[in-house]
Amino acid sequence: PTPLVSFPATALVLPEPLGVVLIFSCWNLPLGLALEPLSGALAAGNAVVLKPSELAPATAAFLAANIPRYLDAEAVKVVLGAAEIGQELMEHRWDKVLFTGGARVGRIIMTKAAKYLTPVALELGSKCPCIVDWLDSKRDSQVAVNRIIGAKWSTCAGQACIAIDYILVEEQFAPILVWFLLNCSCFMILITCCFTF
Repeated sequence: PTPLVSFPATALVLPEPLGVVLIFSCWNLPLGLALEPLSGALAAGNAVVLKPSELAPATAAFLAANIPRYLDAEAVKVVLGAAEIGQELMEHRWDKVLFTGGARVGRIIMTKAAKYLTPVALELGSKCPCIVDWLDSKRDSQVAVNRIIGAKWSTCAGQACIAIDYILVEEQFAPILVWFLLNCSCFMILITCCFTF
C-alpha cells in the first residue's frame, strides 16, 4: 500500500537478483557455511562462485565434486585453492561478497571490495562473553551452568563463532556459579573419559 500523500500513485515490490555472488566459507563448519549462503543466493536468483576453505580439504573436494552433479554448472562454480586464489578472486568485480572467517581476512576482503564498492556480508568470529547478573535459586544456577556448558561445548567443541569465551558475573554470584561450573565440568570430563576408553 502507498501512503495517502502519494495518491494516485501505486507501488509494488519487485525482487531482482543482485547478479554474481562470491562466497567464502570457513574451515570450522565447512559444509554448513558453504551450503547455507549458497542456497540463499541461488533462491534469490543469483549466480554463485563458491570458494571453500583450503583448511578443510576433504569438504572442499566433496563440494567441488558434488555441486556440479546436482546444481546447474552455469549457475554455480566451485573454486578450490589456497589464500592466493581467494586474493585473486577479490581482484574481480562481484555483485555481493559473503565471507565467514576471522577479522584479519575480513579486513582484507573489505579493503578489496571497497575498490568496486561491492556490498559485503561478513560473519566474523570474535569474543563472546556470557553475562550472569542474577542467580536467585539453586535451579537458576543449574540452568545457567547448563546453558553455559551447552553454549561452549555443544557445537564443534567450542569452535563456533558464538561459543562462549569468558564469563562476566556479579561478584555476589561468583562463588555459587564457580561451584556449579566446577561440579558440572568434572561430570563432563568424567563422561568424556568414560566414552573415550
